Amino acid sequence: MLEYDRNVKSRSGPILVVGVITDSNTLGAKQALVEGFELIKNSPIQGLPIKIVPVHLPDTGALEQTLEAAGVSVLFAGGRCRDSTLNAVLAFARKKKIPACTDREEWVAKGFVLGVVEERTRARIVINLAEMKPQGMDLSAQLLQLARLLK
Repeated sequence: MLEYDRNVKSRSGPILVVGVITDSNTLGAKQALVEGFELIKNSPIQGLPIKIVPVHLPDTGALEQTLEAAGVSVLFAGGRCRDSTLNAVLAFARKKKIPACTDREEWVAKGFVLGVVEERTRARIVINLAEMKPQGMDLSAQLLQLARLLK
């Protein structure tokens, strides 16, 4: 879906850095999440190489410093993260105009800009239109036509 974001190059610099957020609630799923993202790291997006950065946050105190040090240009936080982690990730995404993505539709409704969620037996793209600009995304009409849009 980042292939359809017209701002990805200006936001990312020479490398697209995907921060994969885990906390104490998702520690058991951390390896599976990172492995899933590792599958795409050899598929450039808009010509940009992809770097996957696992970011484990045992608490939200160091979130901003940790994410800035990692140089993330897009965030993914699984819906099993604690609410406090998801809220902190969302606040950081808005402050820095970095897209926050998830796998839970309810978190897209709460402010994450984009989600890939399981719907019956297939994946569904869900986009929060009100969060596109605050999180620095400019998605093409082509992607918007394929997705379920939340207003």
